[in-house]
Amino acid sequence: MDRSSLLAFIALTVLISSCWHSDHQASQSEQHEIPTPLQNDNKYFSLIDKRSGDENLVEAIYADLVKKDSELQTFENKLAHFNAGKVDSLAAFYDYERKSDNYYSSADRILMQIKDSVLRQRLRIILSESHKHYNGQEAKLRSLADKIASDQQTFSDYYYTLKIAATLPLIANYQINNIPDFKQIKSIAKESEKLNQNANDLQFKYLKKLKDK
Repeated sequence: MDRSSLLAFIALTVLISSCWHSDHQASQSEQHEIPTPLQNDNKYFSLIDKRSGDENLVEAIYADLVKKDSELQTFENKLAHFNAGKVDSLAAFYDYERKSDNYYSSADRILMQIKDSVLRQRLRIILSESHKHYNGQEAKLRSLADKIASDQQTFSDYYYTLKIAATLPLIANYQINNIPDFKQIKSIAKESEKLNQNANDLQFKYLKKLKDK
């Protein structure tokens, strides 16, 4: 290997090493980054905790993760778009179905008021054909509406699983890197034990005085 080739090889090696080191540091930084809901100075969740203790950390951590993950952002945007469209589309279908069913029910009641049996029968056949045609159209729409409902049931399972699978590594990382000081807690535990014994000695002492009176 000549001198120029050697220098080029060394430069390439240094460049690759530098890029790997940079990516590795970034990866480690991401791994050790504490999600906002888990940070000690997170005033919003501290306030919720004091008021009710009902904050949902899975949802909170997931929402924080979405802000930082482009893939999850894209997914959530698709979900928002679907939910908006689903409400309008299904509302239109149910309104169409309700009005159509109401019409045929009303027509049947009116039909019974027609005294001419031949005319009544002729209208019954016409209404029956119309209803049959409507049922064919409605069945296709109903099938799609039922498919949406079925998909939503399985989607809920997948969505909840996603939230847990995406946030579990973050809480695990938090637990590893933010474990409380064992010595400090052990010291408080000893202090608690002594204080408990002290209270027991004093209550025994003063109860004895009551008995001696």
